[in-house]
Amino acid sequence: MKRLILIILCLSMLVTGGCSCYRLEWNLHPSDPQNPQGNTEATPAVNGAQETPAPTAESIMDIPLYTPAQEPPTPTPYHPDLSVLPIEFIVKDEVSWDANEATMFRYDMDFDGNEEMISYVCDEQEYTTTIRIGSKSVKLDGYNLNRVLLIDLDPATPYVNLLVCIDGASEDYMTTELHYQNGLIIRGKMVESYCSWDDSTEKLMFYEDCDILGTLVGERSYSGEDLKPDSNWLNVSYRITEDDLRNDRDELIEFGRLLHVRRDLPCEINGSPSKIAKGSYVYLVRYNDTFDTAEIRTEDGISATLHFTYHDWEFYIEDKPVSKYFDNLFYAG
Repeated sequence: MKRLILIILCLSMLVTGGCSCYRLEWNLHPSDPQNPQGNTEATPAVNGAQETPAPTAESIMDIPLYTPAQEPPTPTPYHPDLSVLPIEFIVKDEVSWDANEATMFRYDMDFDGNEEMISYVCDEQEYTTTIRIGSKSVKLDGYNLNRVLLIDLDPATPYVNLLVCIDGASEDYMTTELHYQNGLIIRGKMVESYCSWDDSTEKLMFYEDCDILGTLVGERSYSGEDLKPDSNWLNVSYRITEDDLRNDRDELIEFGRLLHVRRDLPCEINGSPSKIAKGSYVYLVRYNDTFDTAEIRTEDGISATLHFTYHDWEFYIEDKPVSKYFDNLFYAG
């Protein structure tokens, strides 16, 4: 009897569990006859299970946005203050002719953020000048250091330039370009004349002697790190003005700046062959780098062009030495 009761209880539990499962499946089916509209509202949780709440706008805002990785910013190259350039150190003005050693200035020569000290040492026994930039040095020929010019000859280069002008002997000047890069002093172009910065034209000017009509100093501007002249013409450095002609005429004649014409002088005026009469006075305005042409001017302001040939250490005008045309040519010894 007990066994029969136990079997009946087990069958009762199985039937109850199966119906419960069937009801759950039936209530969720979209074709449920008790839910003909296909209502998709959630069925109450079965056996105590809890629903996951739908995300709200506030919870969505709390989610961090995805941003792609950004490249690090490119560092800006360091550049020293170029507005202070050029810096010109004239030895006789800053120290004295007999100073054998001096510190000239400090400047960041290679744009690395650190200033280098620029100094010089002259050795009379070796007849050399040593230029020091930071801990490095370079030795140049010549003992009489005239001037040093710090300038930026090429803005595209990551350094500035140092022009060193030395008087070799009896005003035989040599100007050498130096620059400092990667911890080394690099020697560049050398020009056999001296230079300075012209504030009025804001140009680098080189000066050299010419012996076309006596010894005169000519000047012209140079540009670039290769130190090339901007023109084939050199202007006479000493420009004669109307006041000079009026007040210093005798001195100009004595030193050969105002030349006395002793015979008719063949020339060109306004592009046509002409002559300047004997007894006139003329002065040189500029001359060509190839020493074959010069422009002169008379006291009354007439401009003319002279053409030369050169042989046997003498300049000629129409096969006659220039000394045949002028009686007060002044040549430096």
